[in-house]
Amino acid sequence: AVDAVSRWAFAHFAGLTRLDLLHQIDNPASCRVAEKAGFGFVEVLPARPPFPRDGHRHVRHATATG
Repeated sequence: AVDAVSRWAFAHFAGLTRLDLLHQIDNPASCRVAEKAGFGFVEVLPARPPFPRDGHRHVRHATATG
């Protein structure tokens, strides 16, 4: 589903070049989903509202095929 929505977003929003996916650091399932959907891990983010714990930021860039 994350992959499908990402491809749809790149196809329907002209000029969209990047999507960020954020999740709490203690959620390894979200990390796996992000990676399987083409979102590469970029950095650890410090906790700040609304996230009570540190988090991961993953990024997917637009390609010719979405």
